[in-house]
Amino acid sequence: MAAASCWATSWSPHRLPCTKVVDVGKHPAHYRVYVPLKAPIVNISEVVKNSVKLSFHTEHHEEMTCYLLFYKYLDSNKRRRQKLVEKNYEILQLHLHSGFQANVSVVVCDEPEIQISNWTQLIYKAQPVYIYNTSCYIYNITSLKCTWSIKKEAPNDTQYSFGLRFGTDVLPCQQYLTNQQNKNIGCNMTDVFANVDRSKMKLKFTVQFSNHDMYFLKSFAYRNIEILNPPSKITLSTKKKILKIQWNQPPSIQENLESHCFEYQIKLLEMKNNLIFRIFNTSLEEHTFLDLDQNRKYSVQIRGIKKLCAKSKLWGEWSEPLFIGSDNEGIPTWCFLLIIVICTCLFAVVLLYVLKRYNRKLFDAAIPVPSTKLKYWISSTEINFQKCVPVVPSESVPITDIEIILNTDCHKEKK
Repeated sequence: MAAASCWATSWSPHRLPCTKVVDVGKHPAHYRVYVPLKAPIVNISEVVKNSVKLSFHTEHHEEMTCYLLFYKYLDSNKRRRQKLVEKNYEILQLHLHSGFQANVSVVVCDEPEIQISNWTQLIYKAQPVYIYNTSCYIYNITSLKCTWSIKKEAPNDTQYSFGLRFGTDVLPCQQYLTNQQNKNIGCNMTDVFANVDRSKMKLKFTVQFSNHDMYFLKSFAYRNIEILNPPSKITLSTKKKILKIQWNQPPSIQENLESHCFEYQIKLLEMKNNLIFRIFNTSLEEHTFLDLDQNRKYSVQIRGIKKLCAKSKLWGEWSEPLFIGSDNEGIPTWCFLLIIVICTCLFAVVLLYVLKRYNRKLFDAAIPVPSTKLKYWISSTEINFQKCVPVVPSESVPITDIEIILNTDCHKEKK
């Protein structure tokens, strides 16, 4: 008789219990008997420091059976992975959640995907937590800033205090950030990691939120939340019109990080138009510019992020800008236009002044008066001008027949 099909590629709390029957071979040594597994008994044995201890019990042999745990928080849609538990207990951290739903089944340790019991479900509801969307980041190597949000349904007297835990010691918040309702929604702590031995630092640190007699804990990994300072020792060098920029990796709260752990972003800004000319990433600690316009001025900035050695999504701070090249376009066009307008105006003023001055001299000059002899000569009656005027014939003659007639009588009188 063949065994019933109980194989599955994934676990689910909704699977039916796996029941096996005798698998008969040709030899009695090949006989295998699968006994149906019963669902476990699940209890809450202890609630301490924002954590809940679940204890499991089964009727089957404890050394051969393990437990399959699947859980999710009540105020979150994110499902947690199933976990194979070899002990008869498991501790779940509440963090900032108000409870959880756990499903537990019994499996055979050597064959967890073959034999599985029914699921036992347990729901634990803790006191409500009115903060969410918590985030923290480390800046300037030794300082910490955390923020959080308050739920709308929070009572009016809800006020959370913040602290940084060092073992059993709690360092209270140095400077709170508040909202319009005067509720704490953030904390800023400077130089809190300055006196910590970095070589002995753990991978994570824990912060504490307290409200009246309740407190909640949340952990963060150092390497994933650090905003790096700018890279150090940034230098520019030029050789045969080729520009090269070099830098050292930025300092970090984590010591002795390899150079391949960092990625860098370079931003090139064109100064004339104040526009981003280029922005790109590199894993090296140097870059050579080959295509920059020699007649343009640029500013360059660099920042870093932990990439390969961490899961950080936070870029570091930008470095101070360094300037490349210079604007050699001569005098702008508008300056030429302004010079032309000014020169034209000056020329017009000078021309008007000159014309006004010489026109006054021309019109103000005295008209000469004929002399007395000339007046006497003109008014004399002894000269008969009519005799000196030749008589022109009344008839027309062709232009070719005109002759010059000299009146000798008129000349005789003048003599």
